[in-house]
Amino acid sequence: MTEREPLKRGLYGRFKEIKRLAELFLRGEVDIRDRDIVILIEEYNSAVESLYSLKDKVGRIGLAKISREEMEQELVGFALSRPVKDILNGKFREIIDYSLPLRPLLIRILTSCEEALNILESIAWPKISQAAFNILRGLRDSLAELEEKGLDSDICRNILKAISECEEGHYLASALIASRPIVYMIEQMGGNRPTEKIVKMLVDVGLIPKDRKDEQRELLMAVRTARNFLAHRVDVYAGPDDALLLLGASVKLARIYLKWLQKER
Repeated sequence: MTEREPLKRGLYGRFKEIKRLAELFLRGEVDIRDRDIVILIEEYNSAVESLYSLKDKVGRIGLAKISREEMEQELVGFALSRPVKDILNGKFREIIDYSLPLRPLLIRILTSCEEALNILESIAWPKISQAAFNILRGLRDSLAELEEKGLDSDICRNILKAISECEEGHYLASALIASRPIVYMIEQMGGNRPTEKIVKMLVDVGLIPKDRKDEQRELLMAVRTARNFLAHRVDVYAGPDDALLLLGASVKLARIYLKWLQKER
C-alpha cells in the first residue's frame, strides 16, 4: 500500500458523505439551516482540494471549488424563502419549492461528487490495466481542453461518462455511451449521407488531412462500429478494445467537430 492509499480511501468516504447530504437536502427530508449549507460547502471545497493533490495519478480534474461569493449568493436566495416557511408554521414538507433556491447548488455538488467517486474508484480499486488507464487519463485531459475551447457540454458529459464506465470495466456501457456523441456529431456535419461521403467532405474542406488515410479509415470504422452498437446489431458485445477504439474516436471526432462549427460560423 502506497502512502497515498489511505488518503484515496478516506477521501472516497468524504465524497460519499457529501453526496448523501446533498441528496438528503434535495429530497427535502430535513429542515435546512444556513449553517448546514456553510458546512456542506466547506467540506466539499476541502475534499476537492484534497482530490487535486492526487492529480499526478488522474491527470486533469474538472471539479471546481465553490467561491465565497457563490456561497453568499446562495445563502441570500435561501434566506428569502424563509417567510413562506414561517407562515406555514414550520411545516417544511408542505412547502414544495422551499429548497428551490438551493437546487442548482445541490445538483452541482451531487454531480461533482459522482465524478470524484468515479475518479477515486479508478485509482484505488483499478479494474483495467495501467496502460488502458493511462490512455483514458489522456482522453480526459484532451476532452477538458476541448471543453475550454467551446465544445458542447452534453457531448463532453457523454464522453466523460463513457470513460468512467470503461474505467469500471463496463465495456458495453462505455461503447454504447461513446457511440451517442459519435453518431450525433457525424450526423450534424453530414446529415443522413453515407459515412464515406461525410468523411470525404471532411477531407475536402481540410478538417482531415488528405494524406492521412489511416485517420480516414479509423473514423469510418469508428462510425460504423458506433452505429452497430446503437441500432444495427443487437448481437454485438463490446470488449476493452472496442470501448477504447470508440472513446479515442469520440475525442478525435470532437476535435474535428469543433473546427467544423468554427468554419460554419
